[in-house]
Amino acid sequence: MELALIDAVWEGTPYEGLPGLLKAKEIGFQAIDVAFDPVGASRKTVGQRIADVNASGLAPRSVVCVALGIAGDYNRSVQLFHVKRAKQHLDFAARLGGTNLLLVIGEYIWQQEVIPVSDQWSDAVRNTRDVSLYAESLGLEIALELEPWKFAFLNSIDKAVRFLDEVDVEACKVNLDLSHLWPMGVEADEIGALAGRISHTHISDCHGEVYENLPPGRGTAPLRDYLSALRHTGYDGAISVELGAPPAGERVEEWVREAYRETVRLMDQAEITR
Repeated sequence: MELALIDAVWEGTPYEGLPGLLKAKEIGFQAIDVAFDPVGASRKTVGQRIADVNASGLAPRSVVCVALGIAGDYNRSVQLFHVKRAKQHLDFAARLGGTNLLLVIGEYIWQQEVIPVSDQWSDAVRNTRDVSLYAESLGLEIALELEPWKFAFLNSIDKAVRFLDEVDVEACKVNLDLSHLWPMGVEADEIGALAGRISHTHISDCHGEVYENLPPGRGTAPLRDYLSALRHTGYDGAISVELGAPPAGERVEEWVREAYRETVRLMDQAEITR
């Protein structure tokens, strides 16, 4: 498996852009996930982002697309906008040479009240199928984010399996965020249910209660067990380190170095070959 970094960690720092890509390569990362919205960006800006990734020597893997309106808004016009926007992200991913689009579809609106749950679920399935078919036509995959929140569409492995079955497009798979599994209450042996249906993986740490993107070792998530279970599924793609901003007083470069070092240690313990 490759070890990747989501480049969003550098936003707002002197490392934003090419400096952060080069720093990630220097630290030891093999691949990069790109958090970039091409919609509304100039051709020059898009081209520069692609050129920077090429210059870094890092393998592009995933492009991040948060598209909460795909089903989180009941207006069909809003849903269609987000479908179109996701396809534009796929076009960017194809130009970049990536392998998948990390698609975050979010949560039920209004706490599952007012609009029937079945209607919101159906909207999510229909629109995700549309995006997934387009991804398939480009030779890419969709990596759907599993999320721990109460009203998230995909807040359990069982729901993720059901959703994939209903979308019924081979290119539509999941992104297995190991930090999200802990507050979801997922045991390591449950990961096997997604064998063959994992397109991408994130790793960070948390304390099992709220959303956190900490370097591994700073929380309590059973990351070694999760990694071992992931290996047994046959997954052989990228493991991408996802980090939030470091606490006040800590340098972002050291924050990223720590996450790299601890993730490598866990991968070695889980007998994962890099």
